[in-house]
Amino acid sequence: MINYDPHGAPSQPSQENVEQANQRGATSIGVECQDENNEFICDFIAFVSHIPRIDEILFMKDGTKYKVYNISHHVSESSELITTNITVFAKKVEA
Repeated sequence: MINYDPHGAPSQPSQENVEQANQRGATSIGVECQDENNEFICDFIAFVSHIPRIDEILFMKDGTKYKVYNISHHVSESSELITTNITVFAKKVEA
C-alpha cells in the first residue's frame, strides 16, 4: 500500500507476497517520492528485479513520472543475520 502521510510508514507486504517475490528473484526496496521542492508525496515498498539507478525514471500507474536522485543503503543486523535495506529517493518530473 502507498503511504501518503509524511509521518507514517508504508505498509509492510504480507509474508506470502514476500515469498512469491523471492521465488521470482525479486528484492524489496523502499521508494520515497517527492515534489520539485523536496516535499514528501508518498512512499511504498516495491519488489524489483533490479535496483533503479540515479537518473532513471520511475513510471507510476497514474502516469506520474519520478526521477531517481539518491539511493540509500542501510545495513542492519538481527539474530546473526546482516541485511541491507535499500531506499530509492525520486523527484517528480513533468509528464
